[in-house]
Parts: sequence; structure tokens; C-alpha cells
Amino acid sequence: MSSTSRPKHDPKVEIKEEEDAGKSVKNGDSKKKVEIPKPKSQRNDEVKVEPKVEEKFEERGATAGKWWEKERDSNDQTKWQYLEHKGVIFPPFYKPHKKRVYYDGKTIELTPVQEEYATYWCQSLGTDYVTKEHYVNNFTKEFLGLFDKKLGYKDLKKFDFKEIVDYLNEQKEIKKNRTPEEKKVKCNRLGAGGANIITRN
Repeated sequence: MSSTSRPKHDPKVEIKEEEDAGKSVKNGDSKKKVEIPKPKSQRNDEVKVEPKVEEKFEERGATAGKWWEKERDSNDQTKWQYLEHKGVIFPPFYKPHKKRVYYDGKTIELTPVQEEYATYWCQSLGTDYVTKEHYVNNFTKEFLGLFDKKLGYKDLKKFDFKEIVDYLNEQKEIKKNRTPEEKKVKCNRLGAGGANIITRN
């Protein structure tokens, strides 16, 4: 064998060299820095998705809600994708009419709350509600509970609500004979798919 022949590969020497290289990198002795790849969750080169800004109802325009003019699948029955409510209208506070009520032939004065209950009952007269025992019992308990027990009002049948009934009938006739301008009702507007939908109260 020639003296210039290459030595055989010794795997132990290679392992030792790798260990020495690792120590030098750890101690900062190596001139060349070895970059260790970060986990995928810590990378900063991921694409950032900007949040979608919701378009205001007014900016969509009146034509945005014309879903029937848009092309769509023949099996798609969707009419709109969102609903935007403009608010609610609450009924006005009760206004006392100060009509007289009688109990066992005697006139009694009602407070505004008692009168409101009595008026509510008179509006029920002539309907199926007053034929239901549960409904009548509930109202009797609530209505009679508004009076002082010392007055002895215990029987709803002894109450005479004739003046309130006549008053309500008069109001119905006045409402029926209103002019077209007076019959205009206030409306709420709903925004649905960009369209304005009118709901009557």
C-alpha cells in the first residue's frame, strides 16, 4: 500500500467534529451563525387578513335591496341576507276619560289605574274572552284587588260599566268616520337587504 493513500473514513471522528461545532455555536465561538427555523406558528411572514368593514345601510343605496333583479340560482329562495330595524313605537300612556262607574246602583270614583282596568274589561265585552272562566277569574281578582277591602266590592257582576261602554262605542264611530288624511298611520321602516320595508302599527 502506498504511503500517500487516503486514510479510511472513521465515523467516530465525524461525530466528534459535529459535537465540537455544536458547542462552539452554543458558546458564541463560531464566526458563522446557524439559524434555527422558527415554528410555523411564530413566523411573521403570514398573510394578514384585514377585517371587513360593514357598509352602512344608507351607503348601499335603494337599488341594493332589489334582490329580484339579481342573478341567482333557480333553487335559491333567499330574499335578503340581513335585517336592519329602525326602532319600535310604544303605545301612548293611558289618558283617563273620567266616565262614571256604578256598583250595586251607587256611583263610585275610580283612580286612573282602576279606570284603565275597567276600560280594558269593557273592550273585552262581546268577545270570546268573557266566556272563558279562567280569563274572567283572573281579571276579577286583579280588578277587585285595586279597591280597599273595607268598601266591600266582591262581585264583578254588580259593577255597571255602561258609561264606559258608550264612550268606547262613540270613539269607534269617530275613528270609522275619519278622513283619508286622518287615517294615515305612523310607520316603522325596516332595512332588509338594502330595501325599505314599511310596517304599520
